[in-house]
Amino acid sequence: MKNRQKKWKSLGIVVLVFVIGYGLLWYYMAANVTRIQEQNKEYAKSFAAQSAERIGSEFNTALQRIENSAYLASMGDSSALIDVDTLKELENHTNFDAVRYVDRDGNNLSSDGQVCQIQDRSYFKKGCLGQVA
Repeated sequence: MKNRQKKWKSLGIVVLVFVIGYGLLWYYMAANVTRIQEQNKEYAKSFAAQSAERIGSEFNTALQRIENSAYLASMGDSSALIDVDTLKELENHTNFDAVRYVDRDGNNLSSDGQVCQIQDRSYFKKGCLGQVA
């Protein structure tokens, strides 16, 4: 009879350990699934924000190109006089931080009115010959 009680007691302990182990495993898995779902939501939010920013940037770039083309088309023919005001307007209608104009004689005009001579520089000479500087 004592052997039977020991067997039942041992079996009860094994079952209890199994149930507790299974319960802890289930709790850990459920917590892990919840954590993964929250992490995926954060990834999705971050991806959506980055995508929206990228799309906005693409639209802004396209709009800037349209404005650039419209401004350049409104300037008329290529024989128009290039002066400081024209260069300032080009800066306002392009993505560039600064715009400079160099004529065939090597006069380099910037939008702030500075003029320098570059006809003696190798890149200017090569460019006039249609070569890569």
